[in-house]
Amino acid sequence: LGTPVVGVLAIAAIVFAGYNLISKNREAALQNAWLDLYASTSPESLEVTAQDTKNPAVRSKAHLNAGDLLLAESRTASEEDAAAILDTAKGHYEAALAEAPHVIYELNALDGLAVLAESRYDTAKAEELYNQIKSKADGTFPYWVSLADNRLALLPSLAEPVEFAPEPVTESSSVAESAAPVVTGGVDFATPFEMAPAEDVEAEVAPVTETPATPAGE
Repeated sequence: LGTPVVGVLAIAAIVFAGYNLISKNREAALQNAWLDLYASTSPESLEVTAQDTKNPAVRSKAHLNAGDLLLAESRTASEEDAAAILDTAKGHYEAALAEAPHVIYELNALDGLAVLAESRYDTAKAEELYNQIKSKADGTFPYWVSLADNRLALLPSLAEPVEFAPEPVTESSSVAESAAPVVTGGVDFATPFEMAPAEDVEAEVAPVTETPATPAGE
């Protein structure tokens, strides 16, 4: 009777030890995954971090961080490059939303997609996403409801055309416009001159005295 009991105890001890080892390995792997996440400073390294772990929280956060970095990068890129960068950022936010283990991850992903839509002046899509944020956060996360309301209030102004101020007149240009015409060779050919009135000319010409004719034979 003693031998079977010892065998059962031995099996139980092995199973328990194995469970502890697996748990420790999982904890170590999870800890390393979070460390890798916070050490990643580029979208490319964050994507690698997301691929190398099975933990949904780490994967979702990695995609969120990558999307945020790409969104910031698009603001200083050329118009052509920005379009491609925003497409990549959208993919990361959508992946974060799909992997989200908790509603707080979903709210962050939806916010990223909404801001991205604003960058493309797609106010209809941005409005749809902000309303989703309000729906998911209502009654639980008042901060997110307030944030969505504020963004929704600003959307109409985003759709209005931007009016640029008139170009200021510099001092040099105003001086140039009022400067005297250029004189070439001492004669001003650019400015028209006026003739003196006819009566004035006649007054200034000395009268001609007629010499009387000498009678013939004198």
